[in-house]
Amino acid sequence: MRVTKASAILAFLALLTHCSGASGPPPGPPPPPPPPANVIRLSGDGQSATVGTTLPKAFVVKVVDSRGGGVSGVTVDWSVTIGPGTLSSNHTITDYLGHDSVTLTLGTTPGITVVSATVGQLAPVVFTTTAVAGP
Repeated sequence: MRVTKASAILAFLALLTHCSGASGPPPGPPPPPPPPANVIRLSGDGQSATVGTTLPKAFVVKVVDSRGGGVSGVTVDWSVTIGPGTLSSNHTITDYLGHDSVTLTLGTTPGITVVSATVGQLAPVVFTTTAVAGP
C-alpha cells in the first residue's frame, strides 16, 4: 500500500482532532467556594484617639473556611454596639484573600466604643477602642 502526502496529512489532522478533546462534553462549572466557618480579628483592636477623629488604623477581619483558607465574596456586617461613633461602611465584602476592613470615626464623647463584625450566624468579632478628650 502506497501512502501519499495528502493521505498522510489527512491522517495527521484526524489524529490531531481526536487528541484535542474537542469531541468530549464541555467541562462543568467550577465547584462553589467553601462556606465561611469563622471570622478572625486581624488588626485594629485596642486603639485610642481624640474624640471626633478617625482612628489611625482600620479594623481588619479575615473570613475563613473550615480549613483556614480565606473565603472571598462574603458579606461582613459591621455595627457600633457600644458608645458613639460612625463606621466608613455597615456592609462590606471580603476580598480574594477573605480580608475585609472598615474605619471608625469616634464620637464627640470620651469613653469606650465597641464595634462588631458579623458574618451570618457565626460568632461576631469585637473591636474595643477608647475616645479621649482633646487638649
